[in-house]
Amino acid sequence: MASEIIRFLPTDSIIMSCHITGIYDVNRNITLEDDNYELVRNWAESIAALKLHGFIFHNNFTKETCRKYENEYITFIKIEYDPLFNPNVYRYFVYRDFLQQHANLIKSIFITDISDVVLVKNPFVEPYFIENPTAIFCGDEPKTLNNDWMRAHAAHLRKKILHYAEYENRFGKETLLNCGIIVVQYPFSIILFKSYVLFINSLITKTKPPLLATWVLSIIWQEHNLTAN
Repeated sequence: MASEIIRFLPTDSIIMSCHITGIYDVNRNITLEDDNYELVRNWAESIAALKLHGFIFHNNFTKETCRKYENEYITFIKIEYDPLFNPNVYRYFVYRDFLQQHANLIKSIFITDISDVVLVKNPFVEPYFIENPTAIFCGDEPKTLNNDWMRAHAAHLRKKILHYAEYENRFGKETLLNCGIIVVQYPFSIILFKSYVLFINSLITKTKPPLLATWVLSIIWQEHNLTAN
């Protein structure tokens, strides 16, 4: 992550998203253009309209584009993308590092996808969110876990993650959760992202994941599927 001065609004609750281009997008079956602000315009303008604070972590916007569109509510942060990971995985490394650096300034976080997402209301003022400070709020889709897209895209997970096929069989009829949309209060957010990164690193090194990572992610998995009912 590039060294730069980061602005925060008072008692900041932030929305974060990664926009990584120059690599094939498996969800859209295209390679996204490097310096095309139109891909994130709707996301950014919807956040600014609600006077919230959005962070766009990117690898290919030019300095000119960032200066033109950055404002009180939208902050661009340049990152160095590691092609060892696909963008869907690498973003959690980015979020972990950012939260570790700025922990004392962040109250709550909302992570989303970016090129096909707009914010319609402020999630941080919802009573249910405020009343459940240790909960993870995850988006869902109008379909079940057992669908054609998930079966095709999870082929590598079955090979790399022990018991993943068992998980698919057990929860195949449950609502499909979208981990690209997560709202969580600090400090549980950093525990979540640290655990995810530890788990991914264990898959790469083919070593047993740390107990904390396994415990946290197993609870998250169970809680997500319990709340999907």
